[in-house]
Amino acid sequence: MIKNIKIINEGFIYKALLVSGIAYSLILSGCSGKSHQVTEEASSTLSAQVSVIEEIDHPVTESAVGTVVAKTQAQVASKVMGTLTGVFVKEGQLVKAGQILAKVDASDLQPNVDKAGAGLQEIKSAMSELNKVQKEIDAGIQAAQANYDFASTSLNRYGNLYKREAISKEMYDETFRQYKMAESNLQSAYAKKEGLGDKRLQLKAKQSQVQADMKLARIYVGYSSIVSPISGWVVKKYMDQGSMAVPGQPIMVIESRDYEFESSVKESLLPQIKAGNTVQVILDAVNGPIESKIVEIVPSADPMNRSFTIKGSLPVVEGIRSGMYGKMEISAGLRKMVLIPSASVVQRNSLEGVFSLDSADRAFYRVVKTGKLYGDKIEIISGLQAGDRVVVSNQDKIKEGMKVEVAQ
Repeated sequence: MIKNIKIINEGFIYKALLVSGIAYSLILSGCSGKSHQVTEEASSTLSAQVSVIEEIDHPVTESAVGTVVAKTQAQVASKVMGTLTGVFVKEGQLVKAGQILAKVDASDLQPNVDKAGAGLQEIKSAMSELNKVQKEIDAGIQAAQANYDFASTSLNRYGNLYKREAISKEMYDETFRQYKMAESNLQSAYAKKEGLGDKRLQLKAKQSQVQADMKLARIYVGYSSIVSPISGWVVKKYMDQGSMAVPGQPIMVIESRDYEFESSVKESLLPQIKAGNTVQVILDAVNGPIESKIVEIVPSADPMNRSFTIKGSLPVVEGIRSGMYGKMEISAGLRKMVLIPSASVVQRNSLEGVFSLDSADRAFYRVVKTGKLYGDKIEIISGLQAGDRVVVSNQDKIKEGMKVEVAQ
């Protein structure tokens, strides 16, 4: 029995060794084929464009984040208290300067206009009566003047006759009395005219006051129509029809259509920034950079972060709205840096790298750390140095260790 078991075990072991040998041979055969394939690919030659790296003095830009703000913002409020009888615009609507935006109930203001109008009518009637009296006084002055002239002539004539004793003293005295009476009547007529002139001045003063009241009353009635002080967009509306308008309390906010980009920059950049300098503004909502000019530099720093606020003008570009986020590219002088064509950078998983050539023109993947983009170039912070050669084209066809023929 024991011998039979031994024979069976020896047969089993032999079969197991045989299977293991066959499997190992297959593995070796597979590995040998793969190694042969890699060697064959690496030994092939690929034509590609190659760029020689140089370290150059290149203009450096610093980015400062900021926000688009309207150059002019107007908070529209009523100048009189009252109920809004109508609000004629909505948020996002474009309005023009002088356009009526809303109306306030003017029923409490109109009586002042009516009262002033009644006062002016009363003064007009008084002036009309005064003109009639003026004509009567002028006629009285004319008659008194004629009577005075006659009495004066008679007095002179009778005086000469009395000197020659041609008339009695009684006749002369009577003539003198009539002269004095004519003189007094003329003076009285002129006194009435002077008194009428004073009354006319009083009426004119009262008329001026009532006219001023009328003008003020009409101004307040005009305030019941709330108009836009500027042309622009209605960006916020706080009240609707039926709301109580109170002087100084905003009904809506209007922003002009000309915008600025407001940004905070660190104090180390301040010496590089001057009013009138040209900078580039990049907005996510607008394709491509926007040229801007520095129009204002706030001279005091923010005590919290030691930054300065600067403002740059923005041209009229479709799609720009206040509140948009963006960044301002500011020139910060020159700095030595390594730049390579951005097309030469190859992404592998989360790594960035390039295919660089060794002295035998064989390509090997090298991990690099990239910086900012400058047009079609990208800054290399580490991983390459001046004199290195990198492949610019056909990177998707390159295998590790493949020989590269430099395309002319």
